[in-house]
Amino acid sequence: MVRLGTPVPVLERQCDRDTTVLGRAVPKGTTMLMLAQGPSLTSPALRIPEAARSSSARPCGAWDPEGMQLFAPERWLSTDGAGNVVFDPLAGPVLGFGGGVRGCFGRKLAYLEMRIVCTLVAWNFELLDCGEELSGYEAMEEITYKPTSCYMKPRRWEDA
Repeated sequence: MVRLGTPVPVLERQCDRDTTVLGRAVPKGTTMLMLAQGPSLTSPALRIPEAARSSSARPCGAWDPEGMQLFAPERWLSTDGAGNVVFDPLAGPVLGFGGGVRGCFGRKLAYLEMRIVCTLVAWNFELLDCGEELSGYEAMEEITYKPTSCYMKPRRWEDA
């Protein structure tokens, strides 16, 4: 959900020292903006030579360009050496809560709230198809992303 429906359109960081990003010099004090949606996150990645990437960026995988817009939680599952299915947090790029020491300090609370809401909805309702015209990830970009349409068609389990 957070990969496709991140509430924040852009992340901002200020360089605290001279550095290099993808082979380009970035002086101390420069404000860097990182899109939380777009190439490599929700659409195919831009071509970047591997030699230009930092060592910390290399372990992260890339999403299959086919179906990047689909909700497919299994994309984070992989098989370990013993044949067990395990969660792989580096399966592909995600910036829903930022990253590193300056990442969102409310991330754990947000995940807990999502678990509670999703569990209560799943226990009480069957979610029916809303139809193509009411389904989508389109959003208005403001300080946060606001969905242009956010519909669900619930039916109580006892009425099913």
